[in-house]
Amino acid sequence: MKIVRLHTRLPVVSPKKITPSLVRALKVSGKTTYVALHANHPRELTQAVRAACARIVDAGIPMVSQSVLLKGVNDDARRWKR
Repeated sequence: MKIVRLHTRLPVVSPKKITPSLVRALKVSGKTTYVALHANHPRELTQAVRAACARIVDAGIPMVSQSVLLKGVNDDARRWKR
């Protein structure tokens, strides 16, 4: 199986850079591409970030997320519930 995994904060730090041409480039012929978003706090998930992620997902690219637990920043599950 041929898999490409990309771990990134780009949608968070610069959602405008998730352009249609970048999304097309992520789709590698003959391979399955996964994008893992690194977000540290729910406040980072703005409408612009959500739209950037939607561009990726709407193109058929599976997207997951992961976070580093930071004491006092995102180490309480209640912060992540919306």
